[in-house]
Amino acid sequence: ARVEDPDDSLNPHKGEVQNWEVWHVDEPIWRGVSKQDQIFFEDRDDKEICRHLDACGGISATSKESGSVVFRLPKQEVGLVVICGCCGKEVGTEMILNNTNIEISYNGEVLDRNAWDIWPNGKCVR
Repeated sequence: ARVEDPDDSLNPHKGEVQNWEVWHVDEPIWRGVSKQDQIFFEDRDDKEICRHLDACGGISATSKESGSVVFRLPKQEVGLVVICGCCGKEVGTEMILNNTNIEISYNGEVLDRNAWDIWPNGKCVR
């Protein structure tokens, strides 16, 4: 998934305010890399290929006035979409599940929040 460009012709909220801030945590190059690979690559010029792609990051809005954010998902025949909150093991309920400032649509249809649940842990909602 990726954040859709606010000016993209396929963005259903094109022309509306979309001022969310994308951020990433600057992780050490060796985070998540096995000790054997660290030893093998540590003095090589191409050691950047070892950087784990699953780095922490997120997207934030400071207020309702920040507008919407649109995520482009890969084509799926079947699948599951899970949204996880940051900075706590039990933030899913307050940050997402019970947050009336959040409306989630999929293919133009607003999803019924009564069908959402906490899964697979306390920080995520499906």
